[in-house]
Amino acid sequence: NDCILRFYCVFRYFPYLYHHVSYTRSPHSTPTTIHSAVRKFKVVVVVVLVAAAVAVSAVVYRFTSNGERQNLQAEYNDYAAKFITNFHHLAVMRQWAAYSVAAQFTAK
Repeated sequence: NDCILRFYCVFRYFPYLYHHVSYTRSPHSTPTTIHSAVRKFKVVVVVVLVAAAVAVSAVVYRFTSNGERQNLQAEYNDYAAKFITNFHHLAVMRQWAAYSVAAQFTAK
């Protein structure tokens, strides 16, 4: 019974792995064949999990970075418009201040 080998009955849940191990057994096979098959299976699982994590991260980055770029562009345009408006307003206020000072000096 494969469950005796302390694999937590992995072969019941993954029949492909069981058939792979049973076909590679010889009459003098040792548990190292089973260990190598389980090790290969673990490597495949880790590779699949890493690939899935990378794919999800790439998709999330693509959607969030596009939205962030659009938000940054909109904020930049808003602040640039406010800066130009305020700069123009300040220039007009300075000009009116100069006019009023000149009018006070010429009125005396």
